[in-house]
Amino acid sequence: MNLGNFPYEVLFDILLNADSKTIASYCQTSERASRICRDQSFWKRKYRKDYGLENQIKGLTWQKQYQLGPIKVTNTSISAGNRYYGIIDERGDSYIAGHFSVIRYMPSETPTRVEMESKVISITAGYGTMHDFPFIGAITADGEVYVWGGDRYQLAPTTKPYKLKFPRSGKIIKMVRNNVDGRYGVIMDNGLAYLAKWKSKKEPVLVQPDLGRKIVDLVIPDSGQYNKIMCFFLDNVGSVYFFYLSEKGERKQIKLNFPDPIRQLSGSVNVNAALSIKGDVYIWSNMNWIDINKTIDYNLRGTKELSIFNFKVGEYWDHLIPREIYKTDLPVPIESISTGFGDVAAVTKNGTVYVWGSNTDYRLISKSEEEKLLASGQMIILFQHGSAAIHIPLEIKLKSKIKSISLGNIFTIALTEDGVMNYWGNTIMEPEDTI
Repeated sequence: MNLGNFPYEVLFDILLNADSKTIASYCQTSERASRICRDQSFWKRKYRKDYGLENQIKGLTWQKQYQLGPIKVTNTSISAGNRYYGIIDERGDSYIAGHFSVIRYMPSETPTRVEMESKVISITAGYGTMHDFPFIGAITADGEVYVWGGDRYQLAPTTKPYKLKFPRSGKIIKMVRNNVDGRYGVIMDNGLAYLAKWKSKKEPVLVQPDLGRKIVDLVIPDSGQYNKIMCFFLDNVGSVYFFYLSEKGERKQIKLNFPDPIRQLSGSVNVNAALSIKGDVYIWSNMNWIDINKTIDYNLRGTKELSIFNFKVGEYWDHLIPREIYKTDLPVPIESISTGFGDVAAVTKNGTVYVWGSNTDYRLISKSEEEKLLASGQMIILFQHGSAAIHIPLEIKLKSKIKSISLGNIFTIALTEDGVMNYWGNTIMEPEDTI
C-alpha cells in the first residue's frame, strides 16, 4: 500500500483502526505515517478507541500508556497453602498435593489430578490454621468457582469440589483468599468484585470501582478481633484503594497514592505488596499485626520510607489502614510478586527471584545458607520469634529460569521454564529439591 497517496486525515484513520504490528510496520517505512506515530493526540484517540478509557496516567505519554495497555487480571498456575498446594498444567488440568491435616507436615509426593467439567484458569490455596480450615479454590474457563475444604482437619484430593454461587451477571475470573479467618473475594469479568466468608449466611458484599473502571486484583487483610469487611483493590488504570463496609453498612473507599500506576497486588497474614508498571515493589504491613510485633514490619520494609498515610475514618478503621508504605531497594525491575507469612518474593525478567523477610521453616533459604548470611550480617534474628529474617533482598537462582513462585505458610514452590515444580522449606529441604 502506497501511503503517500492518502490525505493525512485518511491515513490517520487507517492507522487508528490498524493493529499494533501494522502500525509499527507503517511507521518504519513511511515518513508520513511516522509523523502520525509521533503525534500524542493519535495515541490518545487510539487508547480511547481500543480500551474504552480516557484517563491519562501521570508521567506517561499517551503512546507509552497505549503500549502498556490497561492493567489486566493476572492469574498464577501455582499456589502454596499450609501443608498443601495446587497447580494447573498447560492443558488446564488442576492438581493438588500434600497433607491436608493442619497437624501434619508437607510431604514430597506426586500431585493428584482433580476431575473438572471445564479447564481451570486460576487456582488459590489458603493457609489454614489450628483455628481455621484447609482451603483450595479453582476458577474454570466457564466462569465458575469451586473449592475444596471447609473441614478443619481434612482436605483430600478425592474430595468433590464445592461450587460457590454469587449474585452476579458475569463470569468469575479470579479468586483471592484471606489466610487467617476464612474470608475470600472473587473478581468478575465485568469489573465488579464480591467479598464473602466461608459458610457464612450473610450475602456477599459488592465492591464496585468508580464509573468506567474495573477491579483487576484484590488483597484481603486480616482484620483480627474487629471482624470487619475490607480489602485493598486494584483497578484497570493502576490505582489502589482501601475498601471497607462502615458500621452503618455504607461502602467506602480511600485511594492510596503510589508514585506510579500499580499492576499487581499480593497479600498475606502480615505483609501486603504492590508491583508498579515500572517494576518497583512497595510493601506495607497490616496494622493489626504491627501492634503485636513491630519487628516484622521493620525487617520487611527495605531501605527507605516511601510515604506516611494519616487517614482518620473513625469506626476503629483508622489503625487498620497503612500508615507507612515502603519502596524496596532492588537492583532490577520486577515481573511478578508473591507474599507469604512475613516474607516477600519478587521474580525478575531473567528468571531469578529476590526474597526477603522471615525465614521460619527455612521457606526462603536452607539452614546452611542462613547460617552464612547471619554471620555476614545480611540476616538478623527476630528476637520475639527466635527465627531469622533476610533484611537485604537476596537473589536466588535455580537450575532453570523461574516462571512463577508462591510463598506458602511453611514452604515455597516455584515453577521453572523446564516444567519442573521446585519445592523447599519445612526445615528439611534445600531449594534444589523438586517434585
